[in-house]
Amino acid sequence: MSSSTRLTGVLLLTLAVGCGGGAEPDPEPRQQTETLTSNTSDGTSSDRAADDSDTSRGTTDEPKLVVTMTAALRDLTSDDAKERAAAVAFVNKAEVDPDVKEQVVLGLVKRLADSDDSIREAAVDGLAKWADGGDVVFVAGVLARDDKEIRHRAIAALGRIGGPDAAVAIAERLESAFDRAVATRELKGMGADAEAAVLPFAESTDKETRLCVVEVLHEVGVPSNSLDTLVELQSDPEAEVAVNAQRALMAVETR
Repeated sequence: MSSSTRLTGVLLLTLAVGCGGGAEPDPEPRQQTETLTSNTSDGTSSDRAADDSDTSRGTTDEPKLVVTMTAALRDLTSDDAKERAAAVAFVNKAEVDPDVKEQVVLGLVKRLADSDDSIREAAVDGLAKWADGGDVVFVAGVLARDDKEIRHRAIAALGRIGGPDAAVAIAERLESAFDRAVATRELKGMGADAEAAVLPFAESTDKETRLCVVEVLHEVGVPSNSLDTLVELQSDPEAEVAVNAQRALMAVETR
């Protein structure tokens, strides 16, 4: 039996589940904040964080009202967490104004290091709206953090910002079991930038990473760039990769 006949048999019998379709990795550990109980002056008890800092999500439940961009730009560097939260919320909803764009981006970048995690996450969302290709390095820096939620927000922000640098930063997350599904989703909407960014990962020793590469190329690959890579992946030792590569190849050849 020829190799092409064997591969056709696999194609008919194998159900491709896409990259990241295997068993979910164990959840990443989340740092727990110890809660202490203290007595108030009237004898009732109340809970407070052990370090009395404003790092909990509860500090921004009732943000103060911000009604002007001038106030928002000022409050982005406020010592008061509620003022910072309100400022970020304001600029996130405001229309992008080229006259203040640089100031807003600088303020949001500072908030990426905020002591309050909800403010950090909102700042990433704001950068997705206000930042451009020149600001990718700031958003990409978030991808090294331990917090999966903020990494995923940063990947989505980079997908919206777009450009070759953003695509490269996202493609590097294909090797993370926790991030590859989100990264693949964003890359599939980034066209030629994504194609160039994922091709080097076709040689990864990790099966799931190669599956993600094939999935992205299925959507954005063009013959002049992706054909040779997909032909090689048809001979991948992992049947699932080989089958999906053949399907992607057929899609790319029609473009």
